[in-house]
Amino acid sequence: MATPSLLHGTYILVNGTTTYGSIANVYCDDGFKSPVSMVTCLASADWEEVNFILNGAYKLLNTSNTTYASLANVTCDVGYESNANATWATAKCIPNDCGAVPAVLNGIYTLLNTTNTTYGSLANVTCDAGYESNVSQVMCQANATWGHANCIPKDCGSTPVILNGAYKLLNTTNTTYASLANVTCDVGYESNISQIMCQANATWATAKCIPSDCGAILAVLNGRYTLLNTTNTTYGSLANVTCDAGYESNVSQVMCQANATWGHANCIPKDCGSTPVILNGAYKLLNTTNTTYASLANVTCDVGYESNVSQIMCQANATWATAKCIPNDCVAVPAVLNGRYTLLNTTNTTYGSLANVICDAGYESNVSQVMCQANATWGHVNCIPKDCGSTPVILNGAYKLLRTFNTTYASLANVTCDVGYESNVSQIMCQANATWATAKCIPNDCGAVPAVLNGRYTLLNTTNTTYGSLANVICDAGYESNVSQVMCQANATWGHANCIPKDCGSTPVILNGAYKLLNTSNTTYASLANVTCDVGYESNVSQIMCQANATWATAKCIPNDCGAVPAVLNGRYTLLNTTNTTYGSLANVTCDAGYESNVSQVMCQANATWGHANCIPKDCGSTPVILNGAYKLLSTSNTTYASLANVTCDVGYESNVSQIICQANATWATAKCIPNDCGAVPAVLNGRYTLLNTTNTTYGSLANVTCDAGYESNVSQVMCQANATWGHANCIPKDCGSTPVILNGAYKLLSTSNTTYASLANVTCDVGYESNVSLIMCQANATWAKAKCIPNDCGAVPAVLNGRYTLLNTTNTTYGSLANVTCDAGYESNVSQVMCQANATWGHANCIPKDCGSTPVILNGAYKLLNTFNTTYASLANVTCDVGYESNVSQIMCQANATWATAKCIPNYCGAVPAVFNGRYTLLNTTNTTYGSLANVTCDAGYESNVSQVMCQANATWGHANCIPKDCGSTPVILNGAYNILSTSNTTYASLANVTCDVGYESNVSQIMCQANATWATAKCIPNVILNGAYKLLSTSNTTYASLANVTCDANATWATAKCIPNGNIYSFDLIAISNGFHT
Repeated sequence: MATPSLLHGTYILVNGTTTYGSIANVYCDDGFKSPVSMVTCLASADWEEVNFILNGAYKLLNTSNTTYASLANVTCDVGYESNANATWATAKCIPNDCGAVPAVLNGIYTLLNTTNTTYGSLANVTCDAGYESNVSQVMCQANATWGHANCIPKDCGSTPVILNGAYKLLNTTNTTYASLANVTCDVGYESNISQIMCQANATWATAKCIPSDCGAILAVLNGRYTLLNTTNTTYGSLANVTCDAGYESNVSQVMCQANATWGHANCIPKDCGSTPVILNGAYKLLNTTNTTYASLANVTCDVGYESNVSQIMCQANATWATAKCIPNDCVAVPAVLNGRYTLLNTTNTTYGSLANVICDAGYESNVSQVMCQANATWGHVNCIPKDCGSTPVILNGAYKLLRTFNTTYASLANVTCDVGYESNVSQIMCQANATWATAKCIPNDCGAVPAVLNGRYTLLNTTNTTYGSLANVICDAGYESNVSQVMCQANATWGHANCIPKDCGSTPVILNGAYKLLNTSNTTYASLANVTCDVGYESNVSQIMCQANATWATAKCIPNDCGAVPAVLNGRYTLLNTTNTTYGSLANVTCDAGYESNVSQVMCQANATWGHANCIPKDCGSTPVILNGAYKLLSTSNTTYASLANVTCDVGYESNVSQIICQANATWATAKCIPNDCGAVPAVLNGRYTLLNTTNTTYGSLANVTCDAGYESNVSQVMCQANATWGHANCIPKDCGSTPVILNGAYKLLSTSNTTYASLANVTCDVGYESNVSLIMCQANATWAKAKCIPNDCGAVPAVLNGRYTLLNTTNTTYGSLANVTCDAGYESNVSQVMCQANATWGHANCIPKDCGSTPVILNGAYKLLNTFNTTYASLANVTCDVGYESNVSQIMCQANATWATAKCIPNYCGAVPAVFNGRYTLLNTTNTTYGSLANVTCDAGYESNVSQVMCQANATWGHANCIPKDCGSTPVILNGAYNILSTSNTTYASLANVTCDVGYESNVSQIMCQANATWATAKCIPNVILNGAYKLLSTSNTTYASLANVTCDANATWATAKCIPNGNIYSFDLIAISNGFHT
């Protein structure tokens, strides 16, 4: 029998026979394949049928049965699916269809055959500009999904080298297409762009670092700049600094700086430094902070000196001009009453020169020398009688002058002693050597100390019992004195002390007891108190006594003793202090395992017995809650130690034990109902599951769903389900939605229909703004990356000559920001503010000097400009005053507030009116001693002036007047005698004439004096006997200078005193009569 025909193939007999059991190989045409390699001739005389299926195979369910209704499974090749359900009816293996090609980030797929998207079909991969694919084509795969290509950004590699600068990647790990690198130039250079980008051709854009240009050099006050290279004003170029005459610069050159501004030099006036030392004077700067060229210093001479100039100036050579302070001259020394002056240096009468003072016998001067004073007059002294001064201190007494204002020679003072003392003399006298005679106040004597009850007195000094001496008081044992000592009193009797019993005071505190006085009002020595102890205590004594040392004896309240601790059922007692079983002592209660006490301690009680405790079984209480199960007590009324409870778990859980027990620690043993286990979490496309608890995959456990960057899940967690399988989640791409609004700019999508993860949008900024990035991307967090349209930055405000800029907002120097213009004192600006402009440069302001205009009028003087054409800030004008006036300043300056400083022409100040010998000046106006002011001249009694007033003169000195002694003329006639002038050529005030009486007469005075009223005093030549009285010497052997004699007048006569003067004459003067009394 011949072999049957075979569609798309042929049979070839193996051995040429076609009988039962013979075999034929199966060969398929090119592009086809057979499910079997051979067929066999069957017993039915039929060839085994090859039920051929394209791209698949049939497989009999029963290989020995191909009869009606027998079945064969259809198996398709990988990438194909069958349309049949395992019958001999025809089936087809249809290729899987992948559907439309998907989108690819940053590229597109293009089908080679636009009508075929089934298994094996191909699509070309085309990437967007700047991207490249890892494959050129993708294929529809067996699982009906398209193969995947990645359009990844091209890589530009490391940034190139830039001269005078550097590039810095925004993302140091990314050098791919559209990545950015900031351009940073070296100090002094600026870039033509702020960033470079990795371009689509995988090369970096380029930038240049251009040196900053400072532009033309500015003017410099009081000098000039000169470029070293007149064609170069860029960073690092130099200009020499040349200052005007009299000025010097802090630097020799300025440089164009990194911030495109020229360095600054100051041509400052030369500094003379501190003013020099001037002998006998001082310099005082008009401006204490300015010692520079043309600054002035006033010359002030020490008192007694005058300067040859009023001011010195800092000169052009940076040295100060000089001045001299010359001493004033007092001329010849004047006369002094009762003495004379003698120059130490007979050729020098200038300020500071000295003259010795020599007083006549019996007189002394308040100073030993006089000096030529600052006001060109000699100092003045008086030769006055010697003074003993205040009476000396007398121990335990006092002196009292007979005449309270007279302590001169021969004056007397009474002696008064303190209470308890007596003096050895009643008076002391001022002696010739200007010292007082002495007296003593001797203390009264109390005699031997007396006896004292319950004690004795003991003298501190056994040899002294006088007023103020002390004796210690010693009391007998148990007694004390109200005083420790007694004193010998002013009335020559001893003070008194009492020795009284000591007092112990309140009874002390006794621990666990109390004291009670037998006599509640007596706590003195030997008094008693009963002792009472608290319940549980007994005293060692029944009473205590107040002791001799004024302290109470002590007692103790001793606690009762309970003895050894007893036994306790199911436990034991343990003493806290094993050596103490007395009242109040404690013992801890310790129960056996599983038992507890109603108390933690027992105490030794007041009745000397121990407290009691019970050890009872511990109670575990209600059974605890078991998660996913329950406990059931075997005995529902017993939850104490060792009781049991059965464990039952919820469906799906199993317990680790069948029962739990109430334990010795009063807690139930624990059991667990353990959940079924789902095993490891499965994989999830475009994401992963992460167990919340990595060690738990049991029922109810959770795993967080984490999607890959740019994807999101429909659920946040999956759970291990009751059937021990995990729940399912899908990770789908995130969508960023519309691009956000950007202030001062706009976004434009590269693909208008794509806002999903990794899609891009160009950034465009408004005029005057620049973006920090050129593109933004839809990020993994489903938000668009942000860009900023940043206003151009002008940088720090520049310097402005004679002023400064101050930002309104110190943190903002961008386009549109403002800075206030503040000019230095004395300058003003043409604008109040400057703005950061669109080209990233600041607007400009000029600070120009303010103009003070014409100089003002000055009373009694005039101003003269140093520069007649300059009245602007800091310009100067000299001040000139009229004769008799001086200016308070030598110059005025145009001030910062555009007004001239003021000066005053002040009338010269003569100062206080000087002293005038033998007179005084009195100001007409006591508050005015300036030029033109007047002072009246008043001469002392006996003197008269050549003028009635003196005036403060233009040279700031007072006019001069002389008070000259009045002239009494010739001496008058004296009856029975004659006058003889001591100096025959001097009859002026205070001149003297000796009185000489005829024989048998004596003068009432030895001399007469020319008096203040220009008349001579009178004298009388009287008989030698004193009329109507008599003299009696106080010391009959002393008739020398200053010795005294009492004058006794007859009844109805008047008193006179008399003194023996050195030449033996008596000088007398009338005394006023004293009613009902007499002079001594």
